Amino acid sequence: MGPAPPDAAITPGAPAQVTARVSEALRGAGMRCVERQGATVCDAENPRLPTLIAVYADNPPRVALAMPFRLVDSCVDVTPSLNAFNRDYDYITLSCADDRALRATGVLLLPNEGMPPAELARYAEWWKETTVATLRATRIAELLE
Repeated sequence: MGPAPPDAAITPGAPAQVTARVSEALRGAGMRCVERQGATVCDAENPRLPTLIAVYADNPPRVALAMPFRLVDSCVDVTPSLNAFNRDYDYITLSCADDRALRATGVLLLPNEGMPPAELARYAEWWKETTVATLRATRIAELLE
């Protein structure tokens, strides 16, 4: 069985195959992506753009989206602000990865019938832009390096 046509729906399946299709979709939208340890990492080399990480998981089939940030202060110091943010927003969750590493995450459920690559890429672009705009509007951006 050869590779799927570029416009064929991305359907749930083997993680390596789905990850490759997600990478293709995001590259098709103009992001500079590489696959690393089962994840798609986009725009990591461009200091003017936030890095986007996409990871496929099943049960239920989904693509988890994440963006890493560095905190100015310790995570312990900003926990009340993060908790307040998480109470108010459901399409973004903020959590600490270590003392000064902040991660914004979101989830895109992948329907059993699949999703066109362009639709997945549009959602990822929307999520990335909306996350950055929301962090700025809520003043969380002031906590970031």
